[in-house]
Amino acid sequence: MGQYQSKTSDIKGKVNKSQEELRRINKRKEKERTRSEIELYVKKTDERIKQFDHYLKLYNLQNNFKVKNKAILIDLSNKIREQEKNLKEMKEKDAQTIKMIKDQQNKNNGFKETLRNTNKIIIMLLVIVIILVLLHLKKMSNRNLIAKINSNKI
Repeated sequence: MGQYQSKTSDIKGKVNKSQEELRRINKRKEKERTRSEIELYVKKTDERIKQFDHYLKLYNLQNNFKVKNKAILIDLSNKIREQEKNLKEMKEKDAQTIKMIKDQQNKNNGFKETLRNTNKIIIMLLVIVIILVLLHLKKMSNRNLIAKINSNKI
């Protein structure tokens, strides 16, 4: 029995060693698996952080565009108000200019009418003077004729 005991004890020792070896291997595999899981987790976390950073940059860019767009819209609305004001002033100036031109045209038309009337009056005066001269000449010729007739009778 001694042999069997020593063989069983040898077998028990070998089994114990094998079990310890398996435990060590399992621990090592567990550590490696845990290490690989941790590395995978870190890798995925880094990817997620990069993705989050990318989304954050996009959000900031979009927000920046929104802020810039608001500023541009405010600036454009100010320019529109300013141009409307300038347009109103220009319309007022145009209306004043048109009124001034119409007044000047009325004055010119009045002057032209006065000039026409003056020309008519001058022509009428000339006609009257010519008629008076002709009447005077006729009267003179009639006197001469009467004087000749009277001188022939005597």
